[in-house]
Amino acid sequence: MKRKKLISIVLASVVLCAVFSSCASSTVSTGIMNENDLKALFCEKNDEEILEFVCHDFDSDGTMEAFIVTEKNDDDGKEIQSLWFISETEYLYIFDIGDFDRFSQLLVIEHEDSKHLAIGRSYIWPPACETHIWDIEGGKPNIVYSKDERAVTYINGILMATDTWIPLSGRVWDHYELVWDSDKEEYAESFLYTES
Repeated sequence: MKRKKLISIVLASVVLCAVFSSCASSTVSTGIMNENDLKALFCEKNDEEILEFVCHDFDSDGTMEAFIVTEKNDDDGKEIQSLWFISETEYLYIFDIGDFDRFSQLLVIEHEDSKHLAIGRSYIWPPACETHIWDIEGGKPNIVYSKDERAVTYINGILMATDTWIPLSGRVWDHYELVWDSDKEEYAESFLYTES
């Protein structure tokens, strides 16, 4: 009788372990990570100071991706900023910028079926700027717009790229509207107006 009870207890334990194991493995296998999970994963892989952490489901595939700007000091003590990308399946270094330039802007651009990230880069000397706009293709970051001397922002609800230059009469700003062409997968620029 005691032996039967012991066998029953062992069998029940095996069944319970199997149930809990399958629950645990199914939870892990879904692989759905939120912003905090991605940040923790990034910090496991990278110990640089995080300046910006921009997390969204950029390609509307049901999983989150993040672009990260970090800062560190090089061997000469100069501050170096780096751009990174992380998702559940990817951890990518994109590029560094050096002592005389900084990432100046991270702007999320929303479209009907996706989001893009505009990343500005400002040069301290000589003073200048450039902007790259990234989307996600095949789970990896991809540049869909890149221009020197352009700062991208929303002005009165319109996505604009602004070019600035300095003639003898003083500083001038040229404003261009940016329109996303989802068929060509690129941004088209159309001139709007000049401001001085």
